[in-house]
Amino acid sequence: MKPIFDIVRTNGLHKVITCTVILIFMSAIPIRSLEPSMETYADALWWSMVTATTVGYGDISPETGIGRLIALILMVFGIGLLGMITGSIATYFLSGEKQDNPTIDFIKNELSRYDNLSEEEMERLIMLMKQLSKEKKKVVE
Repeated sequence: MKPIFDIVRTNGLHKVITCTVILIFMSAIPIRSLEPSMETYADALWWSMVTATTVGYGDISPETGIGRLIALILMVFGIGLLGMITGSIATYFLSGEKQDNPTIDFIKNELSRYDNLSEEEMERLIMLMKQLSKEKKKVVE
């Protein structure tokens, strides 16, 4: 259960979920009033959920321009939510592979500006690489 909560907290996904759920419930209110095909708030809520998840069964659809505009907003948020979920899951699993070693991060950052390094800075990087190699050999043994 913990990985699920970690994924939900990744990249601010919990905020996007909260906004989308609020939007689903709030959009059902004007849709219920504006659309003649939606007889109850439950119908409007069903339509909002189906639209936000991009399923779109077609059993209930907006007929007015304002209703279609609300549908468009729900679709954008729904697609955004699906993208955020996918991205957060990928980020969660990819960040698990990353080592939190400040020396390695420093070396990577320095190598990104390779053309601008002085001889002293290159010697320092070589020394750090040798040190990491020694540490790695100790861990393997």
